[in-house]
Amino acid sequence: MAEKKGPPKKNERASRPPSSDQRTSRATPRQSGEDKVTEILFLALVGVAIVTSLANFTRGPVVRGLYVSLFHPTALSYYDSATGAKVYVSIAEGNVRDAPGGIRIGSQEAGARGTIMSGPQTADDLRFWEVDFASGPDGWVNEIEIQLLKPPTFVSRVVSGTITLFTFASTLLSLLFLTGIIYALVRISQVIAVQHTREKSKENPVHAAGATQDHENRRWEKVIAHVQSEAPADWRLAILEADIILAELLDRMGYIGENVGEKLKRIEKSDFETIDDAWEAHKVRNQIAHQGSDYVLSKREAQRVISLYANVFREFRYI
Repeated sequence: MAEKKGPPKKNERASRPPSSDQRTSRATPRQSGEDKVTEILFLALVGVAIVTSLANFTRGPVVRGLYVSLFHPTALSYYDSATGAKVYVSIAEGNVRDAPGGIRIGSQEAGARGTIMSGPQTADDLRFWEVDFASGPDGWVNEIEIQLLKPPTFVSRVVSGTITLFTFASTLLSLLFLTGIIYALVRISQVIAVQHTREKSKENPVHAAGATQDHENRRWEKVIAHVQSEAPADWRLAILEADIILAELLDRMGYIGENVGEKLKRIEKSDFETIDDAWEAHKVRNQIAHQGSDYVLSKREAQRVISLYANVFREFRYI
C-alpha cells in the first residue's frame, strides 16, 4: 500500500530523515565499543610478545655469557668448561657415579670439597662433572649437587636475584596478558552475538508479512484521520493510538519492559536513530494520559507529535 503523506510538521528536525553524517555519528558508540575490545586484544598480544622476547633474551647466550664473565656465578649450569675449578657438595648428600648417569659407587656429605677433572657430559638430559674429592670416592656428580667454591659477591647476588625476579615477573605478566586475550576474545564474541541479535530484531518489522504491513498502514491512516479532524478529543486519541503502535513495534524488536518508557531505556542510541523522537512523543502521551482533558493540546502540537511517531515508524519501515 502506498504510504500516505504525514501531517504538517512544526519541528523540521523531527520530520527530516537523518543525514548520512548523522547516521555515522550516531553509530559511533557501538563502533567505539568494538574498537575498544579490539584494542585490548591487540595490546595483550603485543604485551605477550614483548614479555616473551625479554624472557628469552635474559635466558639467551648473550646475557648468559655477560653474566658469567662479570660475576662468575657458582652454579655450574652457567659453564661449559670448568676443569681445575674447586667445588663443594651443595646438598645433604651428593651421589658419586662411575660414569655420567651411571651406577652409584658412593656418596659425599654436604660441604665435601673437590676439584673438577673433566666435563660436563650429558646423560638423560642431565649434566655430570668428574670430580676428584679430597677424601672418599671420586667420580661423576650431577651438576645440581655441586657448586663452585668461590662465594658470590654482593653484586652477583643482586644481579642473580634480579634475573630470578624478572623471570617470575615475566611469567606472571604473560599469564595476565593471556587472560586479557581470552577476555577480549570472549567480549568480541559477545559483541558480535548482541549485534547480530539486534540487527535481526530490527529487520523483523522490515520483513514482516504483507498482511501485517497493510494492517499497520490502516491503523496509521486512522491516526492521521484523527489528528486532521477539528475535535481536540480526536487529537488526543491519535497520540494515544500512535503510542500503542510504538509499543507493538518495540515488542516486535525484542525489547523488554513493563511499558514503553522502560523499553526505551533499554535501547542504545546507535541502534535506534530516532530514539529522541520516540522519547519526546511518549512524554506528551504520558501528559495526556495523566491529565486528560486538562492538558492543553493544540492541533499544531498534535500534528508535531504525530510526526515524531512517524519518524520512528519510517526508520523501521513499520508504516
